[in-house]
Amino acid sequence: MRGGYGQAVVDKAQVQKQEREKIHRLRVSQREEDEMARERSSQRVVQRLEFFESLAPEQQQKLRVEVEIQAQQDGFVRLPGWGPAHPAYRGLLSELVSALEAEVQQRE
Repeated sequence: MRGGYGQAVVDKAQVQKQEREKIHRLRVSQREEDEMARERSSQRVVQRLEFFESLAPEQQQKLRVEVEIQAQQDGFVRLPGWGPAHPAYRGLLSELVSALEAEVQQRE
């Protein structure tokens, strides 16, 4: 206050603009994180399905039967287009393969 100077004038428009930019940056970074998480999840599913393809035909058939049993219990069989190409089918298969992979790793 000495010397004739008062407090700096706060430009409300500038403050609002800075807040909007900050929120925008946060949203962009969150979207990027979400996209990376989806990509990692998708890669894990692909790896599990590749592991499934490497299994013996008997093990593959056993897992397919387990998927169908689980789908019956959860009601997935009522979904339109239910079958091996359906995303829910692939997800269930991926979960079962993941459990099998964990068992195999524990044995080693």
